[in-house]
Amino acid sequence: CRCVGRQSNMVFVVDEIDRCIGRDYTMKNLTQTGRHHGISIIATTIRYTDTTRDFTAQCDSVISFQCTEPGDVRYFRDRFGDLAEQLPNLPLYHYIRKDSHNANAQIFAP
Repeated sequence: CRCVGRQSNMVFVVDEIDRCIGRDYTMKNLTQTGRHHGISIIATTIRYTDTTRDFTAQCDSVISFQCTEPGDVRYFRDRFGDLAEQLPNLPLYHYIRKDSHNANAQIFAP
């Protein structure tokens, strides 16, 4: 994270963001101020509800594939509206996406 923080105009990919953002001040700082330096972050997580609000508030887009965990489905209801009810039954490679510039979530298929 410190190396990325010294760069600009790049994309930083993080797997399992929920495991590192709460414990690492450098990562938290990067997610909050990286865009000011041209740093975009693509992050994945299995448990979205375990990801800090500091991070999710910075997201321009949220994408979810099939999700059967009731707590996560409830969380996504706030973001996706009624479409969240379809999360447990989404076919393989289908996903729901919500962009910050678009009021409505949409289902996408391959």
